[in-house]
Amino acid sequence: FIVDDYSTKFKAVDVIKNHNITFNLQLFYISTDRGFNIAGACNLGAMKARSNKIIRLDFDQQIQEKTINQINILPVTTSNVYRVRKNDKKLYPSVLIFARALWELGFVWDEDFSPLYGWEDHYYIKVLQHYNINIDNITLDIINNSGGKTLNLDRKSMSLQSRKIYLEKLKQIKKPTNPIRFSYDMEYNNYI
Repeated sequence: FIVDDYSTKFKAVDVIKNHNITFNLQLFYISTDRGFNIAGACNLGAMKARSNKIIRLDFDQQIQEKTINQINILPVTTSNVYRVRKNDKKLYPSVLIFARALWELGFVWDEDFSPLYGWEDHYYIKVLQHYNINIDNITLDIINNSGGKTLNLDRKSMSLQSRKIYLEKLKQIKKPTNPIRFSYDMEYNNYI
C-alpha cells in the first residue's frame, strides 16, 4: 500500500482515479500537515501492513517481480534488518527489509525529525545498532526514478537542520515513543 504525506498538488488518490487504475492496494493520506514527515509515513505504513515482512521504499523507488521473489526468501526476525545496496556500490539508507514484529517491539521511526528533510533513516539504523539488532547489507536491483524530487523543498537547508537533531539524539540513543502523531484517512481500498 501507499502512504501519501499530505500531497496537495499531485495526490496519489487523484492519480489513481484520473487514470482509472485498479490496484490491489490500500492508500492512506496523512491529513495533518507536519511538513516533510517521512518518519510518520514509515510508521503508518508499518502499522497498517498486513504481512510479516516489510520493505520500506521511497516514492521514487520501485522493485521488479524478480526482486520481490528474492525478498520473499530472506529470513527476517526481530533481531535483524536488511539494508539494500545496488550492485555492491550504492547504499540506499532508506530501503530496508524487516519483520513487522520488530516495529511492534517499538523500533519505530522518530517523528522528531519532521518537518525537516533527512537523517531519520540514519537515526533509525543507530537505534537498531544500539539495541543489538543486526544490520545485514544485501544487494538487490532497486530502480530509482530520477524525477522523484519534491521541488518546493530547500533540501540542503532542511538537511543541515535535521542533521543537528540527529547529532543531538546520538548523545542519548533511545527508541522513540508515540509513532503516529497525526491524523490520517484511508482514501483508496481495493485489498483483494
